[in-house]
Amino acid sequence: MIEKKYLYNKGVSYRSFFVCPIEHSNGYTYRCLRPQDSPEIQLGGGLFASIAEALEAGKRYLDREWQYQHELSHYKRLLDTQTISNEEYHLNKCSLDQAIWGLS
Repeated sequence: MIEKKYLYNKGVSYRSFFVCPIEHSNGYTYRCLRPQDSPEIQLGGGLFASIAEALEAGKRYLDREWQYQHELSHYKRLLDTQTISNEEYHLNKCSLDQAIWGLS
């Protein structure tokens, strides 16, 4: 099991999340935590050489997530008003997944 240590005193608040660096034996990663009333938690992907790099990666993740949710809400409104079909919504969502997250 990989031993990790949360460095709460080094974390930063960003976009209503707390980005907390995590120290591993061979580098750092991050976890994005919401306030206690929310179950949303995002564990960072990747291992970084420094705390600063891990925090920047956490912020970049939150920026992409914000952009994704913002764009997706536009398509949801169009779907709700029947301006686009379910099929068009899913095609747009797939395009958005690929553009922001690199998913195919």
